[in-house]
Amino acid sequence: HYRAFNLDWIAEDQPTIESEYQEAIRLNPNHPWWHSRWINYLITVGRTVDARAAFVAATDALAVVIRDRPDHVCRSLHC
Repeated sequence: HYRAFNLDWIAEDQPTIESEYQEAIRLNPNHPWWHSRWINYLITVGRTVDARAAFVAATDALAVVIRDRPDHVCRSLHC
């Protein structure tokens, strides 16, 4: 995730950014931060259709976490 974020910040190496964000989600699908950064990235590069799909996927992936530990999402996003 942080490799993707750092490359994203300087807008370099888009294929690596995308694969690293997706790998972070694959490795820990219950962490809302990875989903959030991925969705924000997609919006930033103008891929709004993909961002909406990623939001739906994040909501599905986090449904159990939201149900069982609703404060986890907020705490994971530094609320």
